Order: sequence, then structure tokens, then C-alpha cells
Amino acid sequence: MHRRKQFAAMLVGSLVLTAVLVGQASAAVPPQSKAFGKSLAEWMNLYWTWYLGGDQDDHVGHVRFMPIPNGEYDSGSFTADDPGVLIGHADVTLGPGNAFALPVAAWIGETYDPDREIPDDEFLDDSIFTKTYAVVTIDGKTIMDSTAGPLDEFYYGPMAFDPVIYYDEPTDYGAIGAIWVQGLGFVHQPLSVGEHELSLVSELIIADFDLGVRFENTWTITVAP
Repeated sequence: MHRRKQFAAMLVGSLVLTAVLVGQASAAVPPQSKAFGKSLAEWMNLYWTWYLGGDQDDHVGHVRFMPIPNGEYDSGSFTADDPGVLIGHADVTLGPGNAFALPVAAWIGETYDPDREIPDDEFLDDSIFTKTYAVVTIDGKTIMDSTAGPLDEFYYGPMAFDPVIYYDEPTDYGAIGAIWVQGLGFVHQPLSVGEHELSLVSELIIADFDLGVRFENTWTITVAP
């Protein structure tokens, strides 16, 4: 694979379904179980179909697809030894009862202009995701910390896009469409009415391509009646 890939590593949280509801303790649901009728992999496939411009709205029922901050460059050369640091913030308003889905880290497989004779992308080893660094808090409470161990149970994919999501224009490296996605992601149950702060620091390093990125993102989530 070529050293031309833009990162789709949108990092935010645990894959566990964490209830942060008024009067209730946090409750984690195993990622392998169905969340609102779909598996984690199914939710992430729908999320990326929407994000990449496919035939998909920004929600399914009461589950919203959380937008990703536009990170600003802070430092680094985006190599494995010197990851590029991107810092972003997003303000989001949800209605009461809105659950949300958001990727943690992802890699998008692509297909290419036939004239370039470039083969379709191959899958990455799942350890690139399961051993990545990620620490996430909401309202100051830790909901995921990779220093406690590998994230094997939080991994999904690769999931094929059916149909292929063709781009409006080819990329400068010849990609014409997205064909699959793999990575980490989560679905979160509705938050209580009020303001919540979601914070993460996370990295994705792909040594074989000498690529590295570190995201430092925050979200202010307002749940309005």
C-alpha cells in the first residue's frame, strides 16, 4: 500500500454503551451485543456511509451520528516516530432520548482509477487498532483507558460498503471510492438534560507506512429539552 492515505482515525470513546442517566449509575453493555437493534459493526458501517457521502441520513431512528471536530494542526510530521497532533473542538446539541454513534479510530479501504493499475487496499492488522493509545472522559469520569489493556473487544470490521461509495472526484492519489472500513467505535445511550464535556487523547500509528497521528479532541454536548 502507498504512503498516501489520509487518516480516518476519528477518535473519541469507548465502544461500551455507557448510560449516564439522571439517578442511575453508569452501565456498560458488551460491544458484541446489539445496541438499538444493530451490532457495533453495523452502526459503524452506517456512520461511515453517511460521513463519506453515501446514501445515508445523519441518524437512524433516535441514534444520531456525532460530528467529528475539524482538527487544527499543532505539531509533528505525521510519521510513526513523530505523529502529527491535531486539536479540535465541536459543540453539539442533542434532544432528550438521542443516543449517538461515533468512531474511535478507522481506516478506509479504497479502490482506484483502473488506468493507474493500483490494486484495492488490503486490510490492516487488527492489532494496529486494539493496541492503540486512547484515554476518554465524559464530565471528568474515565470511560475508556487503553493503558488498562488491549482494546480487542472494541474492534470491528473490516465491513464492506454495499454499494461502493464512489467519490465525486478522484483523489490526488487516484482513489475513486471507498470499499470497506475497519477500526474502533462506540454507541452511547442518551445523556441527561444539560451540558456535558467529552474529552479524548488518542493515537493511531501504522509503522509499515511510517504514518502516525494523535488527536486531542473535545466536545461540548448540550442535551436540550
